[in-house]
Amino acid sequence: MEVIYKNRTKRDHTVLDALGGVVIFFALVAIAPGALVTFAVEHLFGLRLEIGQRWTFAVASSVLIACVFCLRSRSGWGGAYVYMLLSTALAGTLLVCHFGFHAEWAAALFATYLR
Repeated sequence: MEVIYKNRTKRDHTVLDALGGVVIFFALVAIAPGALVTFAVEHLFGLRLEIGQRWTFAVASSVLIACVFCLRSRSGWGGAYVYMLLSTALAGTLLVCHFGFHAEWAAALFATYLR
């Protein structure tokens, strides 16, 4: 195992970094509703959360939102489908607001989760 680790090239690290970035991006898409709720609560009540707390509350609130959608739908899969549509649409909207309109709140949201 040590020999394999020592023989890694700079290219291997670049690929691993890119893969990690993709995983974080898909995680942000999946928890976009919870991340937005956590961000809003943090700023409305003037809370100062650490990055681990932000991710934990974002995941917990996303799971809660997904459960509500699943319980309210006729089938659990329908609720999961609606939740993923919501997550994708919300993440897309956040990306457009951040990169397209240069909205400060969207930049602050991304900055709080990607430090």
